Amino acid sequence: MLVRKGEDFMHPKRSHKFEDVHREMFIQVCRDYASLPTVENLKMHQIRFFYEGLREELKHTTKPTR
Repeated sequence: MLVRKGEDFMHPKRSHKFEDVHREMFIQVCRDYASLPTVENLKMHQIRFFYEGLREELKHTTKPTR
């Protein structure tokens, strides 16, 4: 599950595809963990592990300001 607008986010029906979610998680992990060696070889479980480490921070930093 992704984080958008300060909350857990599930793409609308039929567009919450593995490829889309994996791509977005991968990009976020690469941005926030720039020192990871050979990121192109990360497995999905590794990407999820690092993304989960960012989840609360992402909720805070993506929360809309009102």
